[in-house]
Amino acid sequence: MHFRFAGLSVEEVVGTSDQARRECLLQWCGRLQAGPSDCLLPPTDLLRALVFAHRTNSPSFDWKTVDARAVDFERGIQRRKVILSPQLSSKAREEQAILQKQVRHVFTQMRPEIQTLFEANRLTPPDTFREAVAQGSGNNPMGIWEKWVLGKCKILYDGFGETEASEGVVAEFLEACPPFRAYVYGMLMQEYDRAIKPKNTGQRFKAGYNDLAMSSISLTATNLLLRRRRENKKNACVRL
Repeated sequence: MHFRFAGLSVEEVVGTSDQARRECLLQWCGRLQAGPSDCLLPPTDLLRALVFAHRTNSPSFDWKTVDARAVDFERGIQRRKVILSPQLSSKAREEQAILQKQVRHVFTQMRPEIQTLFEANRLTPPDTFREAVAQGSGNNPMGIWEKWVLGKCKILYDGFGETEASEGVVAEFLEACPPFRAYVYGMLMQEYDRAIKPKNTGQRFKAGYNDLAMSSISLTATNLLLRRRRENKKNACVRL
């Protein structure tokens, strides 16, 4: 059996406030490393690697060949004295809290403008995420779904790739890279929850950034890795 660590999970272990619990979790991580194992890059690092690979060689881009192994994280689990540092743990918690707050703020800040748009078009905010997708498609006055998705993709692509890509390039990447597409939809679900749906009713998505990022990227990649492993493909545990 091959065990795959998620880099984001390792970061959360490091940020565990209870010293005894942190030591226990790291001890179990070390035991798991005694057998076949590796570690997947955290979501932002993985996205950066995927975008960079596409930006440098888009004609032959294949997301499944991008190296997603976080070797530094694997080594870090063994460096207990460093990882167990109270200062490092405090810094990790602070960074995670800042990220969560920033994500919530971005989407909450958008709510007044989006609600004004609904009122201007005499539309009722959708009660479900599926309705939001349908309402933003076709000939509806709010038919902005494709632009909505593409706009989010471009912001992420330009940021991770440190470049100014055309919408055509971004659309190509969105189609060619399922983990990126899953991540974008996860972010759109947060936007729906905080800025689009009726304030006190409707479908709710209360998962935080870490949960959505983990499920949309890590599980997408892990699912493929397990499938490739069943097919007995060599080095399936090292690459996506």
